[in-house]
Amino acid sequence: MKVAPEPFAELDYKAARRLIDAGYTSREQVLAAVQSGRLACGARDKPRQYGVIHHKRVLAWLGLPVTLPLLLGNAYRPPAFTPKQGQYLAFIYYSTKVNGRPPAEADFQLYFNVSPPTVHNMIVSLERAGLIGRLPGQARSISLRLPRNQLPDLA
Repeated sequence: MKVAPEPFAELDYKAARRLIDAGYTSREQVLAAVQSGRLACGARDKPRQYGVIHHKRVLAWLGLPVTLPLLLGNAYRPPAFTPKQGQYLAFIYYSTKVNGRPPAEADFQLYFNVSPPTVHNMIVSLERAGLIGRLPGQARSISLRLPRNQLPDLA
């Protein structure tokens, strides 16, 4: 089994090799290319379509949602969410930034003035949509799967 070269050691060999052949040298370059919708693969003089399987592996490696509707050939399209879901996502971002830890469901209740089942259903739907990640059985384990520039401002 071949091992992927640095800095793509956590990625499988073929996907890492394609990124290197395309001229990427760091994780940050790949993330910027994915977010701008310009992830390319192959030699610079012979660009070729980046396979869906490798594209999904790169998205997972970057910690981004890996749902098939988000893949449009070679481009990454930001996931769609409702305005209310956007407010919950922005609250998670700012609460984590200010407090140094993710919010609890009780924090959502106080801020949005809603019932506990409403908060829980929203968290479950955000997780199902691939917009957040959680660790089962662990409190305050919500993590965003979107970069800040794709989040709305908190109202």
